[in-house]
Amino acid sequence: MSRSFGCGVLLPRACVLATIGVAVGCGMRGAPLPPLVLVPAAMTSLEIQRFDDEVFIRFEVPSENTDGSAPADLERVEVYALTRHSDSKRPVRQLPLEEWLDHATMVATIHVVATASDASVEADSEMVSRKTAHQGDEVTLVEVLTPEAILPVAIKAEIENNDEVELVEPYNAVRAAPFVVSLPPPPHRRTYLAVGVSISGRESSLSPLISVTLADQGAAPSAPTATYTETEWVVEWLAPPTARRPIQAPVIDEAL
Repeated sequence: MSRSFGCGVLLPRACVLATIGVAVGCGMRGAPLPPLVLVPAAMTSLEIQRFDDEVFIRFEVPSENTDGSAPADLERVEVYALTRHSDSKRPVRQLPLEEWLDHATMVATIHVVATASDASVEADSEMVSRKTAHQGDEVTLVEVLTPEAILPVAIKAEIENNDEVELVEPYNAVRAAPFVVSLPPPPHRRTYLAVGVSISGRESSLSPLISVTLADQGAAPSAPTATYTETEWVVEWLAPPTARRPIQAPVIDEAL
């Protein structure tokens, strides 16, 4: 029995079997390749700034995967934050990233559209009602520092290692007091990070951890007054009583 190949040339059965054997043999050479897994690239441009009771979170949405391919397999960007104490008597234990995420709070979720030409996705009323961004966009989020956000998270291991038995003293007992009053404990700090999540749920590498202090920023300076002459401008204001250093450095080379 013979079969037809190519342009109708009849080949003997032996030739057909030999051709099939060579093809199967070539397919078995080398180790099997793993399936292609696309993971969005990590966000390295995370910036955190605090103004009064608001924290501004800025980052650029990744547009590539870890292997350099584009567009990125990215469905959303998740931003997390964690507030911890800074008491010198209770040293802060360095948490692994996985444990850090277990105690952190999700601040925001940004849903990502692949390209700016995907107008059909943006036209969806459900997508418009949510926070969306395109790949490559610079996104700015604002978190309001509520009392819940400022409250430090108690880690179980830290509580167990720092439990102390409180001794009950008589009411009229004499207590020794130090000659120098100790400084108040440093303020709490709130740390942020961002992570990308692909359509299939794979997470990118975490962004760098960036912290801001939650100390009282003090009073604002008075409203400035400006006067000028033919050769100079003079801007004056009253520094707040809580200011510990000059508000502006001395003028150099007659430049503002």
